[in-house]
Amino acid sequence: MSFRPGMSALPAAMAEQAGLAGADLRTARHAAFLHRTDTGWQVRHLDAADILPSCTTREGGDLSGPFGAVLVALPGHQAASLLATAGHCFADTASTAVMAPCWAVMARFAEPVDGCDVRQSAPSPGATSPIAWAAREGSRPGAEPGADHWVLHASADWSRVHLEDSPEAAGAALITAFRAETGSAAPDLVLAHRWRHALVETPLGQACLWDDAARLGVCGDWCLGGRIEAAHDSGTALARAVLGAA
Repeated sequence: MSFRPGMSALPAAMAEQAGLAGADLRTARHAAFLHRTDTGWQVRHLDAADILPSCTTREGGDLSGPFGAVLVALPGHQAASLLATAGHCFADTASTAVMAPCWAVMARFAEPVDGCDVRQSAPSPGATSPIAWAAREGSRPGAEPGADHWVLHASADWSRVHLEDSPEAAGAALITAFRAETGSAAPDLVLAHRWRHALVETPLGQACLWDDAARLGVCGDWCLGGRIEAAHDSGTALARAVLGAA
């Protein structure tokens, strides 16, 4: 199945540029503990396959540093867990942001699905459809011709109820609903993915967090709102805070 450009296209391009500029990039690692010492920050990190998100530990893995500053760019709940290991008040601040999960489905149909390219359901009391948003990938610039590819996003309420469903079960339920709404034939390929921290429901209300004395900063879309622009603006604000304090 081809969905292009993929979700990782932007960070992959940025990582490549950072690598060319001499940055030491380490991927597939999970930061599990922050140690503050007299000479700076040390970060304990483990293989991401060996520890669940939001879990922390002061043992095992690798210890890197010391670093002059630590900047945390994680969903609010995960950021709070990591910041708590440092005993910093930003942990309580980050925990006030509320994020909703989202089940997402990518589906390929051999025959075009009738109707418009984007389908959106406004959240409302008593809403029965589990699908909040659906879009035809072929309507995007640069999309490959051929089969009809769609992306479906479940509503936050439905995703919460079905958070621990298997990808197969969640995907089947959303495809059943989509077919009922569109009259489409069954897709020949379905992929489902769960985003635990997908949608910002209650943002922090400030662009970023920066403690110049501790040299500790936090950013993320959850600081400002639920769109990718919020993540960009939050990261930019933190970068300016760090550079302004340098």
